Amino acid sequence: MIAIAAVGVVTIVLIVFGMIVELGELPRCDSKSAKDMLSTVFIQKKVNPAKYNEIKALSKTDEEIKCTASLALRAGGNIEVDYRFYWENKEKKYEVTRLQPQP
Repeated sequence: MIAIAAVGVVTIVLIVFGMIVELGELPRCDSKSAKDMLSTVFIQKKVNPAKYNEIKALSKTDEEIKCTASLALRAGGNIEVDYRFYWENKEKKYEVTRLQPQP
């Protein structure tokens, strides 16, 4: 019982520590928060992707991360999206800089 409780406490501590560390950093290009942001943009733009083909970072500094992703569309073809995460007045911001269908 003590071992199970200890594992549970360690797990909780690691999760909380990870959340605290993430607060002061910009999201990775392939992170859940990045994909959630892109999902919101796709809904607004009425884009219906089926899956991610590729996600990669184009550049990374402490102040900005530039990313690109290629996604397969349910209706066929692909869409490419460029986006960035950056700091503005100590607040995390994002911007989609290109959303382009590919045949």
